[in-house]
Amino acid sequence: MIKAFKREFAALQDDPWQLALISYIPLLSIIGLWLLFSAGLPRQLPVAVVDLDNSQVSRSLARQLKANPVTAPISYSELSSAEVAMKQGEVYALLVLPYGLNRDLLTSKTPIIDIRYNSQFLLVGKLLSSQLLATMADGLKPLGELKLLAAGVAPERVAVNLSPVSSQTTALF
Repeated sequence: MIKAFKREFAALQDDPWQLALISYIPLLSIIGLWLLFSAGLPRQLPVAVVDLDNSQVSRSLARQLKANPVTAPISYSELSSAEVAMKQGEVYALLVLPYGLNRDLLTSKTPIIDIRYNSQFLLVGKLLSSQLLATMADGLKPLGELKLLAAGVAPERVAVNLSPVSSQTTALF
C-alpha cells in the first residue's frame, strides 16, 4: 500500500498535468461555478412601453410593470422609436398596449397586447417574457373579476375561473 502511494506520488511529481488535474483545476472549477451562480437573477432590465391607448387601464398596466423588480419600463410615444431602441440594444423587450384597449376589454373583445423580446439573450429574453406575461395577467385580473361577477358567476368561483391552476416559480440558486 505504501509502495503504491509512493509510486503514484512520484508519478504526480514527474507529470505536471496530472498534478494539475487533482489539485488546482478542480478548485478553480468550483470557484468558477460559484461565481457563475452567485449573481442571482437579473434586475431592472429596460423594457420599452408604447401606450397607444393612454387610458386608465393601460396606465395601470404600466404601473404594474414598474412595480415588477425585474423590469425597468421606459415610455415611448411611437412604436418606431421603441423598435429602434430595441434594435440598438437600449431595451431588451417591447410592450405595445394597443389603441382601444380599455374599450375592447369593456365590450368583451379580445385586444392584442404585443410583447416582443430579444431572444438573442437567452436568459434575459426568457425571463422578460415570463415576467411580462405574469405582470399583464396580474394587472388584468381585477377587470376579469368584475366581468365574471357581472356575468353572474358566483363570487367563490371567480378565482377558480380566472386561474384554475396556480404555479409557483422558485429560483434554485
